[in-house]
Amino acid sequence: MNILRVYIEFGDAVSQVSFTEEDEDDERQVSIQYVYNLSVKAKKGTLQDFSEHDEQILKQFFKDLAKPKILMANPPFLKLPTSDVKKMVKRWDDVPDRFIEKRSGKTIHENLAKAKLFFELEFLGEQSSLSAIVEAPDGKRKFWMQVKDSFSSVGNEILIDRELLNLDLTVPAELLNKVFAKQNPKLPSKLLAEHLPALLDNRLDLLRGPAVTHEKSSDKLQLRIDEDGANIRIQALNANSVINDLDANKLFQFRLEGERFIVKDLRSPEMEAMTHFLDSLPGTYQDGEMRIQGLTKNIMALHKALKKVPNSLDLRICKELKGLLKRESIDSNLVVNDHSSWIEFQSNFSVKGQGIDASSLRNVSKDQSVIRTRDGSWFIIDEASLTRAQNILDETLNEKSIKKSASTASTMIDKLEALQDGDFSETVAALKARLKSDDQRILQIDESIDSILREYQKDGVSFLSDAWKYRVGALLADDMGLGKTLQVMAVLHAIKKVDDKKALIVCPASVLSVWKKEAEKFFTDLKVQIVRGEKDKRDDLYDSKCDLIVVSYATARNDIESLSLLDFSAVILDEAQQIKNPTSQIAKAVKLLNSDWRLAMTGTPVENRLRDLWSIMDFLNPGFLGSLDEFDEFSGVQNLKESIKPFTLRRRKKDVAKDLPERIEESVMIDMDSGQASAYQQLKRELKANLKGNMDIFAAITRLRQFCCHPQLISQHEIASAKTDYLMMMLKELNDAGHSVLVFSQFSSFFEEIDDLLKEAELKTFKITGKTPVDKRGQIVDDFSESDASVFLLSLQAAGTGLTLTKADYVILYDPWWNPAVENQAIDRTHRIGQDKTVMAYRLIVRDSIEEKVQEIKAEKQALFDEIVNDEEFMAKNMTRDELISLLD
Repeated sequence: MNILRVYIEFGDAVSQVSFTEEDEDDERQVSIQYVYNLSVKAKKGTLQDFSEHDEQILKQFFKDLAKPKILMANPPFLKLPTSDVKKMVKRWDDVPDRFIEKRSGKTIHENLAKAKLFFELEFLGEQSSLSAIVEAPDGKRKFWMQVKDSFSSVGNEILIDRELLNLDLTVPAELLNKVFAKQNPKLPSKLLAEHLPALLDNRLDLLRGPAVTHEKSSDKLQLRIDEDGANIRIQALNANSVINDLDANKLFQFRLEGERFIVKDLRSPEMEAMTHFLDSLPGTYQDGEMRIQGLTKNIMALHKALKKVPNSLDLRICKELKGLLKRESIDSNLVVNDHSSWIEFQSNFSVKGQGIDASSLRNVSKDQSVIRTRDGSWFIIDEASLTRAQNILDETLNEKSIKKSASTASTMIDKLEALQDGDFSETVAALKARLKSDDQRILQIDESIDSILREYQKDGVSFLSDAWKYRVGALLADDMGLGKTLQVMAVLHAIKKVDDKKALIVCPASVLSVWKKEAEKFFTDLKVQIVRGEKDKRDDLYDSKCDLIVVSYATARNDIESLSLLDFSAVILDEAQQIKNPTSQIAKAVKLLNSDWRLAMTGTPVENRLRDLWSIMDFLNPGFLGSLDEFDEFSGVQNLKESIKPFTLRRRKKDVAKDLPERIEESVMIDMDSGQASAYQQLKRELKANLKGNMDIFAAITRLRQFCCHPQLISQHEIASAKTDYLMMMLKELNDAGHSVLVFSQFSSFFEEIDDLLKEAELKTFKITGKTPVDKRGQIVDDFSESDASVFLLSLQAAGTGLTLTKADYVILYDPWWNPAVENQAIDRTHRIGQDKTVMAYRLIVRDSIEEKVQEIKAEKQALFDEIVNDEEFMAKNMTRDELISLLD
């Protein structure tokens, strides 16, 4: 099939058009007579060896070719009006390779170079000259009046020195033709200073010239939010002056100073954030303010928008609306008055000391959680306290007080005790009696240390100090990232003042240096000794002069014979879930350690079973929960929670770390293509056919999970991985946007599988797996933290605990793991104090695969964790062999 191409040499008024014909061998110029003959055949429908597109192009040129004067002269090119040529070219947008700009040799439609428009201002004294100038890529400049006739509004094409360019038209052409069509105007300088912004459609960023100075604004931007009757008024201010128009192209100030025109650019990331804030609200910003009605849905929208306001914006919000900045809890004050024969129950509700009417509380919906107090203040309420308060209201028949006979009061007491904020119940009587004798044991926290603690951390230190005072083993079960290490170090520092013995810290190998660094940062008078290396060297270190000894769990297990001979002031287990298996060697070993006080730290005291909690509590307070056999028969989960309450402190991030942004988690379901899905089903049939013992079941489950990650983890056949393709798409997009990403997987072999893909995509990558030496991991983390946008590949088990990776604001859990607590720990590598960005966590799940079933198992384990340490309903369930096999269905 031959191809006809049209070469155009543009002129201001007339352009030259020539033709070439391309066959399999070469491309050659053809005469006008030849093209005419082809056009005749095209008209008759007898044209051969050319496409339908070429046939239509030839028909279009027929009239121009058929002129006798043209045929007689048979010139090498046609001369046609430039305006007609442009229109002709525009008609063939869908065939971009047929029309060529002769001078550059480039196709016209897709490769036109860009011309820029700007305005030049020259100060001439009382008057100033204003010019509109079009600049070609090679620096050639033309006044608008010189090139306006060659400008085509269709495609914004313009000719400069016979070169067709695409003009980046930043102001309306009508404005240019109105002001600059005949001349570059000269206007009074003072008048220009007043009216130039309107004259140039506020595009002062396009203004140039020796008399023009551009400067960025350093003024403080401010958002002012006030209550105005039934409405809310919002104003944007710059240097305490109201901003009337927030259009990005109008955010300039223009003035004349002496002989210079000053353009002040108000645009900034803060201004962009302010604009986004206002755009997200149900109102319109005009004449310097936005007003929104005080409706529940509008208040909720304002709350969500306020969460995204950066600290760099000066936020001024009236006291009646400050409750929208963060979720608050409802205080439920329940008073029981005993009148002998009858009991009166009184309930009062408030938020931050402001009373709430029962009718207002009753009407709050959980999806909105907006309430207004008696004094007119608005608050966003956290769901847990709202549910609790509404349940109390329900139990009291929606009355502030209710009277019950003494004979029926006990049932009401039980119900209200479970709902109320405080704790009605007496703690263990024997324990209280013993603890009284230790009232004189007081720990003094240095003022310098107390000053760096957050309020909730001070509460934690107080809790631990009380536990030490009464020699009660304590469980610090705060969410990961809330500063458990700092709280414990503050207490150990105080203990050292009253007890010269060493303290022992047992932790994962990956966080040994964390304790030493914490001491070096805040507790410089404490000498910390990390014990590792050869056995002989370790024994010498145990006898060294120091205040704190820090060892890994493996070292503690291997050196228990030496460690059990020492007497410590305190033994602390960091990431205490390491001893969750009570029959493990490490669990048995740490219980042989001698100390005055024991402390366990973990954000996940229950990972899989209730036995996890028993093992930790048996280390802290041996025998308190009975023997393991007795505990296995225990069924009162609520009673268990009350039993361990005096020894346990548990705070969630969302409740206490208000400077930590909420994390957002999402499960992404990915469909396999037909080839992968077919191979998956075939693999599943083969595995089920060969099941014998339990080991075969677990092996089959693992192979199916590996196949979901990437078929080539278990097969040499070339089978595409839908999940890998999706992952690479995410990584490229996030990297391009400047984000750093953590990618977790249980299978480190998968990281080897995608090495080439990551290199091909030119993604900067870091990696920690079980094979990474422990002493190298800290440097890898530091390198990642100091790098530009990058990807960190992390083995779920090797890097799930002990690492701080707040550089990342995206987390990808590539394959679901059985244990929800382990996944949460992985996300918490970046979602912790110090993070200043919202953390997005994605779980990649292959649809119609074993991964969906794993999610169900994970949900059950999450319910177990929440029930024991939090307040959700619990139902434990062990998996039978049949249930395991069902995962393969």
